[in-house]
Amino acid sequence: RYSKRPGTPAATAPNQVDPKVMAERAKKMRDLGNAMRFDAAKKLVGTCDNVVVQYPGRGISGGLFDVQVDPTIELDELIAMRFDEVLPNGTLKATRL
Repeated sequence: RYSKRPGTPAATAPNQVDPKVMAERAKKMRDLGNAMRFDAAKKLVGTCDNVVVQYPGRGISGGLFDVQVDPTIELDELIAMRFDEVLPNGTLKATRL
C-alpha cells in the first residue's frame, strides 16, 4: 500500500486515493495473490520436489512453497518429497520419498 513520503511528487499529487479505498484495493490484491498461490499449490499435489527443512515440521520447496513435513526430519536437510495435499492455509503437506 502506498504511503506518502514528504518531498516526493506523489505526496502532494492532486486527487489522492482515499485511504479506505487503498486498504480495500490492497486487500483484494492480497486475496487474489493468496488464491492464485493456493491454485498453484493444488497443481503440485502428486508431484515431487526437493524440500529444505528449515524448522521442525516445516520446510520450503524448490518452488518456494511452504511445506509441512515429518517433524523428526533433521533441520537444514534437503529431502526429496512427494506433495500429498494442500492444507487450507495453502501449505503443501509432503512425505519423504
